[in-house]
Amino acid sequence: MKIKFYKYEAAGNDVLILKDEVLKHPLFKNPPNLRKFIKNLADRHFGVGADEIAFLSFPKTENIDAKVTFFNSDGSGAQICGNGLRCIAKHLYERNKKIHKKFLTILTDAGPKKCKVYPSKNGRVHRVIVDMGLPIKIDGTIEMPPVSKFKIPFSKLEGFALSFGNPHAVIFEDIHENLKEKIWNELQKYQLFPEGVNVGYAVFESPRSIKLEVWERGCGPTLACGSGACAAVTSAVSIGHCPFDVPVKVKMPGGTLRIKVRKKDFNVFIEGPVREIFEGAIEDVSYFFSSIARI
Repeated sequence: MKIKFYKYEAAGNDVLILKDEVLKHPLFKNPPNLRKFIKNLADRHFGVGADEIAFLSFPKTENIDAKVTFFNSDGSGAQICGNGLRCIAKHLYERNKKIHKKFLTILTDAGPKKCKVYPSKNGRVHRVIVDMGLPIKIDGTIEMPPVSKFKIPFSKLEGFALSFGNPHAVIFEDIHENLKEKIWNELQKYQLFPEGVNVGYAVFESPRSIKLEVWERGCGPTLACGSGACAAVTSAVSIGHCPFDVPVKVKMPGGTLRIKVRKKDFNVFIEGPVREIFEGAIEDVSYFFSSIARI
């Protein structure tokens, strides 16, 4: 079975896009095999390499242009990926003649998300805005503001917790590099986050600029995280450090995103660059189950 894939990056967050018909392969009737396949495919030495894997389908549902299911590089599920959605929107606009439009609605495991693409004169998309919707409290309740303060285990630090369909913890401190991994590991088993958590280490540069590094559950440190940037700015506006209704720059190792939080309801929008890197094909899916590939 030959499997075609497309690799994109959004602020350094790299995503592989495959059609979900791949999941019909007989090997994937055994669920652990799918996780093994994704883990090995995402490996940067023996696979293609990616932070996220996205399986794309086209359900016959009114007002839905496409459906995407995201997985982290360790094979675990991800309800949403803000940067991944921007990659999907570019892919659909440029590659799918039936969905060649500037406004798209993409169904995720966190619900439908609206995207707007900005094509250049040559038809290529370099910038996408995604309406990430309303963040919710970490316990799943809808309440404004959606941010909850909590104490970081084994330390005097405080963090802010919220969810965009996937859980986030944001810490506004200049954390020493040696401590970041320890905090990330501890929070993966913290009772507040039964399914693990993405951890953002944020530093204020100004009311409209934040430096951010995100350690994702299932990935570790990444060059960028779209929903993590949204979580950081949502937390910042909720405590009065950043303004509502204007784009706030979030500078991450892989690039800069602009996040806006609407004051009347905390609805969040993410904007940033997106680029196709290459396309390719997997000739033999069984390779990713061989002794060569990482298990």
